[in-house]
Amino acid sequence: MRTQIEVTARDIQKGEPKTHWACPIARAIKRVVKRVIDVEVEADGVILYSVFDDSHDTLPIRVRNFIYKFDTGKQVKPLTFTLNIPVQYLKKGHIK
Repeated sequence: MRTQIEVTARDIQKGEPKTHWACPIARAIKRVVKRVIDVEVEADGVILYSVFDDSHDTLPIRVRNFIYKFDTGKQVKPLTFTLNIPVQYLKKGHIK
């Protein structure tokens, strides 16, 4: 399901550079998926893991640029993008 992901100023402030699970993008995705789902952000995509399976989606170019800038210490701003997340991974409030 196409899901809107909002990376906030707080995600940027609390995010950790060069970490697949604690960067601003991962923090934003974790807000919309169930707690039992592990989130791993890579340079070109995101992998969501559950006990039984996983899901991969490619990140838009502007999100990849955000990751590069953040990881190299450059200033970044909040952004919103869409990601394809299996409906069974989403928290109830994010299923439309």
